[in-house]
Amino acid sequence: MWATHKHITLKIFSVFPNYCSLSLVAVSNSRKHRERIGFWQDVYGFQMSCMASVVVKEAVVETVDPEDIISTEATVKELDLNICSSAELDFTSDFSLKVTKNCLLTAVVGSFDIRFDLQHPVSFSTSASQRSTHWKQTSFYLREPLAVCQDEVVRGRIDVRKNPRDLRSLLVSLTLNGRKFKYTME
Repeated sequence: MWATHKHITLKIFSVFPNYCSLSLVAVSNSRKHRERIGFWQDVYGFQMSCMASVVVKEAVVETVDPEDIISTEATVKELDLNICSSAELDFTSDFSLKVTKNCLLTAVVGSFDIRFDLQHPVSFSTSASQRSTHWKQTSFYLREPLAVCQDEVVRGRIDVRKNPRDLRSLLVSLTLNGRKFKYTME
């Protein structure tokens, strides 16, 4: 960021990609939820449910099946990478996800889109609804799935902060319909 701001003002170069947006969708996949969270109820005959409270706080980078998407997408942050500051990387954003079917919401999934504004623009998306990339998506599993109905609007807020103990990781808080969840992204 320091080099960008120093040289951009001198018009020496531009940063590419020059645009990025972060988006969220709701997903439903009871099998993955059971494997990730429910697994701890019976680990080879041992009840280890105390581990679920630790595991559920870890954001998971994985490929999400487009069939699991159960909501509209909400953009929660847009960045012009040529002019944004590091302070803008900590943010809070309200969002709404319109549910497309009756089911259990098991996770909220984050992805990003980037754009190269050139003479012949180039862009791509890491959304689960698009062709997959090696960046995959980031899943924030809920400890307890949330029952939702078609056309219901799930209202939420996301708060993203750099972890003061590890500047390479993020602390993420999600609030969904009044329920608060905390995660670490390492």
